[in-house]
Amino acid sequence: MLKNASLSPLHLAHAPLLAQIHRECFDKPWSETFFANLLSEQQTACPVAGWLAVSDEQPAGFILARNQITQAEILTFAVRSCLQRQGIGETLLKTLQQNTPLPIFLEVAVDNQAAISLYAKHGFKTVGNRPGYYTNAHGAVLDACVMQYP
Repeated sequence: MLKNASLSPLHLAHAPLLAQIHRECFDKPWSETFFANLLSEQQTACPVAGWLAVSDEQPAGFILARNQITQAEILTFAVRSCLQRQGIGETLLKTLQQNTPLPIFLEVAVDNQAAISLYAKHGFKTVGNRPGYYTNAHGAVLDACVMQYP
């Protein structure tokens, strides 16, 4: 599905790239320092892991998850808007699923139908709701849909 694209495991050196992509994709982006702190936790009891997608030698997107004792949680997942609907998000999600033996949870804004559809297509089921979990750029408070795989 990916043409001229590759995936590589996330490392501390990717923090600036992740922050840049996050700024392009989210109303409330995470900082380079925040990503660096997360990626420094790889040797802890609840390590983070993820992958960076590169397409035509340009960073295209990433997925970042925390593996806990009984489950994994997708912390953030982004594909640059100009590269969406080209299979990059699907490839990142499938890679996480194939490399995580634990049930995977995530929260997604209830108005993010594209993401909800992607997750459902890949076997995620809605298991709950978190009222008032997000605030968008306009100050509107949104619920989160909690999803789980398998």
